[in-house]
Amino acid sequence: MINPFFFGSSERQLYGAYHPAVGGGSRGVVLCYPWGQEYLRAHRAMRFLASLLPEQGLHAMRFDWYGTGDSAGECFEGGEPESWIQDLEEAVDELKDMAGVKTIAIVGLRMGAAVGTQLAQQRNDIDRLVLWDPVVDGSGY
Repeated sequence: MINPFFFGSSERQLYGAYHPAVGGGSRGVVLCYPWGQEYLRAHRAMRFLASLLPEQGLHAMRFDWYGTGDSAGECFEGGEPESWIQDLEEAVDELKDMAGVKTIAIVGLRMGAAVGTQLAQQRNDIDRLVLWDPVVDGSGY
């Protein structure tokens, strides 16, 4: 079951899709999409992954960065690392509130992996990272 919703401030509305764990669960996973053209190519795989995680007892949430997908904002608006970290922080807090979990794992693809790593260094409630083909050189990216 997928529960679509909007979250964040009224000035910075983000689109999210919550996939509740089958039979409950005590862990949450936030999926972080890549950016730009890679988002379009990876959307189906990330959605499929989000549908598999609840079968393993994990609450899953995927979301669109501000200015992408179904989130508010125009493309390329607010597209700097500080705002991406803010978007992910909002998503982590939202999943914790919705699912009642205390710790979160982040699965990040490409740019999503880089942002996930940065946020995980700032918070104690992110205890696992899955870095899927991470961007390790921002200027080269």
